[in-house]
Amino acid sequence: MIKIGRITVSLEMREVYLGADLVPLGARAFGILELLIRARGATVTKDEIFEHVWSKSVVGENNIHVQLSALRKIFGEDRQAIRTIPGRGYRLTLAVETDESVEVPASAPTPRVEAGRLNSLPAMHGPLIGRDSTTAELARALTTGPIVTLVGPGGIGKTQLGIAVARSIADAAGMEVCFVPLASVAKAQSIVSRVAEALGIAVDNGDAPELKDLAAAVQGRKLLVLLDNCEHVIESAATVCDVLVQASADVRLLATSREPLRTRGEITHWVDAMETPAVGAGLHAILACSSVKLFLAQLSASNAAAISDRCSLEMIATICRRLDGVPLAIELAAARAAVFGIGRLIFELDDRFPFLTGGRRTAPRRQQKIGNRARARFGCGRTTQSDCG
Repeated sequence: MIKIGRITVSLEMREVYLGADLVPLGARAFGILELLIRARGATVTKDEIFEHVWSKSVVGENNIHVQLSALRKIFGEDRQAIRTIPGRGYRLTLAVETDESVEVPASAPTPRVEAGRLNSLPAMHGPLIGRDSTTAELARALTTGPIVTLVGPGGIGKTQLGIAVARSIADAAGMEVCFVPLASVAKAQSIVSRVAEALGIAVDNGDAPELKDLAAAVQGRKLLVLLDNCEHVIESAATVCDVLVQASADVRLLATSREPLRTRGEITHWVDAMETPAVGAGLHAILACSSVKLFLAQLSASNAAAISDRCSLEMIATICRRLDGVPLAIELAAARAAVFGIGRLIFELDDRFPFLTGGRRTAPRRQQKIGNRARARFGCGRTTQSDCG
């Protein structure tokens, strides 16, 4: 049995006790509690919770909040035992006391315990379509140069591409990987602290970590660091990259930004929009386009009816062209089409109606802002009957 504060947990029986009394607890809430226990005080990310508890479902972040509320009620006066780490996830603040006769099954899903391991990468909840050759190209680039920066406008898919590249490199080369999101970071020192946390650095006396601490932490480690969304702190991000690369020849940096870092050894890769069908393209050519494949995949994920008729596919081709093949805009459009239909979607785009508002409520604020800009941009001219052939 495992004791945490006032409660006792049996992972094998999936039961929770308060004293001698069995406490009713749903499977979802228990799944989250299990992850927190196995983390042994380390932070469990929201993506890890989604992957373990809702692996076959697409749900919103509010589902996690509901289950955590149920767990905190069980802890009673120790409800702060589950601490929210803003922008990161959750962790247990109470000690986990394990009976020596109880072993934690090795085969059970285990969240990140040591910061910087491969499973610190966010889960990819959607398909990465049309980027296979680019992923391979970028992986090769990181074998010849220490820094690769993925550059492109908002919503073009830099983060998802970066995660795919990081996974492929880690799988092939056995590297440690740590993901460092910078979207919510505003100050230079905050970047150093965020990277230090990802690298698992513990600084004595509670002092703020310094660049020298980062350099010391990467020595002797075969490591890939993915810095995501560097553009608003570009100078500080470039400095951190330079320090890490100079500290160890085995360190690789993969960054995403709307502009190059302009640091030593940097290879810059412009992330292109997805391929869109040409006007008048046949059905085979339409279905072969990556933008259309993404649109159809998003419809399928929303449990929308399968589309195969010529008119609908030609309207989807028109939508993808109008959205310039921007992945985020296409995902937003597909989410709306799943609810209101493709015909209404294309009509509302033409009428400048603020229609692309049906994306995930849990999307990062930066993506919600990109969606607002997309709504303002994509709308011109009314669709004619020729759009349906």
